[in-house]
Amino acid sequence: MTPAKTFRRVPVTVDLHGGEIALPVHEIRGARDGPTLAVLSTLHGCEWMSIEMVRRFVGRLDPKALAGRVLAVPVGNPPALNHMTRNTPDESDSPDLNRIFPGHYTWIGDQLAKTITEHVLQPCQYLIDMHLGLAWAVFHTVVWPKDLPTADQVRQAGVMAQAFGCPAIYHRDIVGFPGPRSSVGYAGAKLGVVPIVVEIGGVGFAPELEERWIEEVVEGMMSAMRAIGMLPGDPIRLDRYLHYDRHIRVNPSVGGYLQAEVGPDGLHREVDAGAVAGRVISPYSFEELEVLRAPCRGAWTLVARSYPVRPGYWAYGLADLTRPNAGWGPAREA
Repeated sequence: MTPAKTFRRVPVTVDLHGGEIALPVHEIRGARDGPTLAVLSTLHGCEWMSIEMVRRFVGRLDPKALAGRVLAVPVGNPPALNHMTRNTPDESDSPDLNRIFPGHYTWIGDQLAKTITEHVLQPCQYLIDMHLGLAWAVFHTVVWPKDLPTADQVRQAGVMAQAFGCPAIYHRDIVGFPGPRSSVGYAGAKLGVVPIVVEIGGVGFAPELEERWIEEVVEGMMSAMRAIGMLPGDPIRLDRYLHYDRHIRVNPSVGGYLQAEVGPDGLHREVDAGAVAGRVISPYSFEELEVLRAPCRGAWTLVARSYPVRPGYWAYGLADLTRPNAGWGPAREA
């Protein structure tokens, strides 16, 4: 192959205002034969921090050092990004792009899913799908899918996940959730792709923290590529990881102002059942409406800063350490 970087906009459809909706695809072709890695970002329009991660990743890749090619999509859902919303804002039956692959109908989301499937997922053997915290909340984990059709897919996904350099490894069934029609669920179950999900980062925090998360993801993607032979050098190897297979959301059930008592410095910190993470107070009467507590012994993998919340907004998430195989330890085999 001739090493090169190219960019194209793949036409999807034309919207009511007369403008074209297109899928942006960066292709990096290496100097040697090898697999194809797909990188997906911003399937949900409110999860836009990963755009900068993809930008730096593409800029840092040297085609002459690459074996195979990379297909990187910085914005998988341009209409949702335009409105800064999670879902495609078209009043359709297919609002969540990450629940409708490979796209069966003519709604905007379905046509985006079909285009991503044909031009990105079908040609690839590996997939990194990035889903970050909304504004004011930060995730810090990498998902190692455990319900892929073949043992070799599971093994390779574990190699990539643990090479990423994130200490928290979430062993999760992806066909169950986010479902068989999510990007990773469909690609893994129907196309034989080896996928991982990266949930590292959040916006609305100190600039030095956000910079650290961005660089962590960029270096993690490069390390995962080293682990599967696409780049030279040794991948990241940590002495120990936090392995867990059950994540519990600890989000508010009422609206109000979240007073965060656990912030980014609490990520991966172990706590006992009942530990207070934050409180929701009324912005009107100032009364305490709800206390958010750890439901069991665990470690925080999702935390928040203080901000106004509605019922169900992201706040906290706990790795359940009461499960038999959960806890800190060395890298694991499939």
